[in-house]
Parts: sequence; structure tokens; C-alpha cells
Amino acid sequence: MLQNVVAGAGSAIGYGTPMTLTDTSNKIKRGTKGDATVLRPTVMAAVPAILDRVRDGVQKKVRDFCQFLISARFSLSLSLSHTHTHTRARARARF
Repeated sequence: MLQNVVAGAGSAIGYGTPMTLTDTSNKIKRGTKGDATVLRPTVMAAVPAILDRVRDGVQKKVRDFCQFLISARFSLSLSLSHTHTHTRARARARF
């Protein structure tokens, strides 16, 4: 019944499966987008198990991004330290 009301109001209805909901779901081919990315829902009805999968996917992306930032920061610090060490060594050699 709710579907009829939503459709009657001119809104779109999209359907997805738990295995294709997110970009990192099990049944999604690498490089393709999941149902939620394609549909871009404003409102989504789901059971808690599905929302747990969505939460886990978001947390994994955040964790991966944070690891990338930490790695990049470490590399930059190492590079700056190396440059600073060589600059100080050249300055000492002049005296």
C-alpha cells in the first residue's frame, strides 16, 4: 500500500538486494556500482542486518582512507626528515 502512495505522489521506487546494495557487496563486479550508489535513495527501508552491512562497508572505507593518510603522512615526514638531515650536513661542511 505504501508503494502505491509513493508512486502516486510521483516519487521513484527502487529495489535492491543485500548482495548488491553497496559498491563493495559480494555480488558486485569490481569497478561497478551498487544499488544504493545508483539509486541514491532519500529514504530506505531495511532490516537491521542490512543496515549492519552498510555500516560495516562505510567503516571499512573510512579505515582504508585513514590508513592511506597515515601512510602518506609517514612518507612525507620521512622525506622531509631526509631533506632536513642533508641540508644540515651541508651546512656543517661549510664551517
